Amino acid sequence: MTDQGDNARICENEGAATGLTARESLTLETAALNEFQTAAHLHLPATLQLEQLDRVTVWAYMQHYGAPTRLLDWTESLYVAAYFAAEKELTKSILAESSLQDRG
Repeated sequence: MTDQGDNARICENEGAATGLTARESLTLETAALNEFQTAAHLHLPATLQLEQLDRVTVWAYMQHYGAPTRLLDWTESLYVAAYFAAEKELTKSILAESSLQDRG
């Protein structure tokens, strides 16, 4: 497992893109991790003990359930990549269209 110093160095480049300092990035990441661990028992199998897993594995579970993490999604399938690239915009478009129909 990495220590806070290693995590701070990892976040330095990431923070430059978001406007956050490394410490702020780590604070947000820790808060998200704690929140996920608090509520994960509602969604994960009872046999899975998050406390016994390494941080990267917990991040993978977080990402699977839609939480923001520092992990990158990776696929070799063009179709899967296209789906995830367009999914958010398609959802926005459907919601906007549904909202307009409700008004009219």
